[in-house]
Amino acid sequence: MKISVYFVVFSLVFFSLHVAEAKKLYRYQDENGKWLFSDAPLKDSESDKGSLVSVERMDVNSHNKKLHYLQNKTSDNTYQIKFINGYAGPVEVRLESNVFKNSASRPRLPTSFVLDAGEKRHVATIWPENRRDDWSFSLRYSHTLGRPISGNGITDLYRIPFVSRGGRLISQGFNGGRTHNDDHSRYAVDIALPIGTPIIAARAGIVVDVAEDFISGGTDRKRFGEKANFVRILHDDDTMATYAHLSLESVAIKPGQRVKGGQLIALSGNTGYSSGPHLHFAVTKNAGMREVSIPFRFFDGTGAIVIPSEGSKLISQGTH
Repeated sequence: MKISVYFVVFSLVFFSLHVAEAKKLYRYQDENGKWLFSDAPLKDSESDKGSLVSVERMDVNSHNKKLHYLQNKTSDNTYQIKFINGYAGPVEVRLESNVFKNSASRPRLPTSFVLDAGEKRHVATIWPENRRDDWSFSLRYSHTLGRPISGNGITDLYRIPFVSRGGRLISQGFNGGRTHNDDHSRYAVDIALPIGTPIIAARAGIVVDVAEDFISGGTDRKRFGEKANFVRILHDDDTMATYAHLSLESVAIKPGQRVKGGQLIALSGNTGYSSGPHLHFAVTKNAGMREVSIPFRFFDGTGAIVIPSEGSKLISQGTH
């Protein structure tokens, strides 16, 4: 009997980033309970404390290491499929079969589920329908941050997300023809800001993801498209705010931290795919495995309600 098992194929729905090639990691436990980690398969003889009794193979995406897929072969030639959510917020996952020859699963695939922050869960078991014949399978999955939301998700007004003397112009508003022309960014705004401008939380929530290690930016999408520093904050109604193109190592908050509206979160910059210093701000929701932007309104330093549009001037509320 020949058994062919293939690793999962990754698909990521997140901030318009492309997925890099996955790396394989191996996690072992010997009979004394010691865990071993390696980027290559081990033999029993390579364990310094007895035989290996448990083997978990992990595919780790080299760009996004926050959602982990684990595939554990048991003694009866079945496979246990697990996920670990390393985000500081919930994530929806869809697991599908890519190749399924003489194979069965429980539950039947495709299946979708939501993992809470930090949750590890066994999500499926796969085995041969006829153990005397060859069998093979491969899986693929996609995931989207946040719980799925029905409706438009608009429940609140948003503070002007920066502190600066005088007004600052919106250089690209809703339905902007340059880069705000798909579901993910249709209702995003770009605000022209000098590098180093304090960026504040437009609304209270939990920090779910941060990137602050990128140095530069430019208009070459292939080179800079995945290199924007950002902060993502999950609100109490499961919408999320993204603050992007931030300065190198300027983020003042950490994943899992709860922030208040008006709290300093970072400094503006010009990292990633960008034609000049600015803040990209968007409110998004998980519309059932699709992260889409939704319209929102600001309230400014004068108390006025502002519907973001290109060329509009935003007046911040000063220091909070």
